Amino acid sequence: MCLCRPATADRPGLHGHETVNKNHGRIEIRRCWAIADPCAFEAIRHYDGWVDLHSIVRVSRERRLNTRVEQETAYYISSLPTDAPRLLRAIRAHWSIENRLPWVLDVTFDEDKARIRLGHAPQPMTVLRHLTLNILKNDKSKGSLRQKRYQAALDHSFLFSLLTQF
Repeated sequence: MCLCRPATADRPGLHGHETVNKNHGRIEIRRCWAIADPCAFEAIRHYDGWVDLHSIVRVSRERRLNTRVEQETAYYISSLPTDAPRLLRAIRAHWSIENRLPWVLDVTFDEDKARIRLGHAPQPMTVLRHLTLNILKNDKSKGSLRQKRYQAALDHSFLFSLLTQF
């Protein structure tokens, strides 16, 4: 469903888009509004990497579950044009990548059960888990990441092949 409205003097270049998804026992509604306002960027355009800004984006998310409704609003600045459907797809794709990595780490390493929380230990362990995950993903043999991890723990020749594959 498109909510595009014609530009007016008080809303130059305002574009909107809405998606509705029903799955897993919930309804998710996402509304994206994008505006191109060169005057709004003047205050921040001098920062490195922010020279080519073209749009300000507002995304409101609504999740309707059985007994409750959750709402959230997020704001973005973007170098993409004010194409609301495209911006909404890009934002969803970014968050799907962000959400996938913690899931893989939890499934492969039971990361949610880890009790390393104090001092300097959590950061190096995170780096080691990511490094290990990348090594396991590069292996072309059959089996899940969890199976490969288990096999490497039991079989030193397999572990050596993983570590020397580069």
